[in-house]
Amino acid sequence: MSDSHGQENPIKHPEVQLASNGGYIAGFILTLGLMFTSLELVSRHVWGPFKLTVATSVAAFAAVVLQSYLLFRLDLSRTQRWNTFALIIMIPLFVLIIALTWWMFQSLGARTMIHGMGM
Repeated sequence: MSDSHGQENPIKHPEVQLASNGGYIAGFILTLGLMFTSLELVSRHVWGPFKLTVATSVAAFAAVVLQSYLLFRLDLSRTQRWNTFALIIMIPLFVLIIALTWWMFQSLGARTMIHGMGM
């Protein structure tokens, strides 16, 4: 049975053909290293809150870039241009979602608790 693009074997799809075992392994190991480094920085309280936030944000951004290239082969080539563009415009939305969630939980007590009740 053929799909809407006329490709019978999904393994022969051009995007699947771009994948490589080395890219997957390298992307996984490098991302794991970045996340472990972030965990160590935060758990040991190496810096103040602002520097830790910046360091973990940089590590997360680097992990996204590494995974995008090594796992998904997103680049500026003709075939991947729009996928890369979609990822780039999604990143600010993702940051906004995280920031709004953080703000919501930071101010949750002030917005939901009844003040003056002995608390």
